[in-house]
Amino acid sequence: MTARISTVGVDELADDLGVGAEWVRQQCRAGRFPHHLIGRRLRFTEQDVAEILAETAKPATPPAATPARPAVRRYASYPAPVEASS
Repeated sequence: MTARISTVGVDELADDLGVGAEWVRQQCRAGRFPHHLIGRRLRFTEQDVAEILAETAKPATPPAATPARPAVRRYASYPAPVEASS
């Protein structure tokens, strides 16, 4: 008994990646995504999907250091108003 190869189509891959199907097709035409052309249909194996995810992965970067807040200037308090005497 031979093992069955599991593949997904363009629409399913696009849904999983959260992008449009036409964008996936463009990436394949440009040679950026590994794929298989079966007849006129694009198919992707689990290995293809893993390679796509590895190629498009963005490494984690630590958050940028927040600049120190400038010191708050404290002004001397003004003297209390003097009431006019009658």
